[in-house]
Amino acid sequence: MQKLFFFTILLFGSSLSYSLEGVVVVPQTAFYLNESESAEISEYRLQGNVVFIHGYYNTLADYLRFENKDFKQTKFYKSIDRLGRLVYVKAEDILIYYDDTREIEQLR
Repeated sequence: MQKLFFFTILLFGSSLSYSLEGVVVVPQTAFYLNESESAEISEYRLQGNVVFIHGYYNTLADYLRFENKDFKQTKFYKSIDRLGRLVYVKAEDILIYYDDTREIEQLR
């Protein structure tokens, strides 16, 4: 039983530790089940809610900055909803906490 508990903590704890946090900056945003605005909506989040963003976007931006290429924001970010399903949220509705100069670059 203890092994299962620690394995679960290791599995889920490590995947969330590489994620980013963002805040909803519009009055209300939708979480879509696919990368399309016409897709089924999983749930809505209100302005000021903190959401988890897939860590892929953090490493992609770092890689492109290292290669001296511009990082063009994607149209959707991957996230998870309250049921743990993979969902997509519009990138323009989220401000990501990077804890460096990229936060200021998002506002331009």
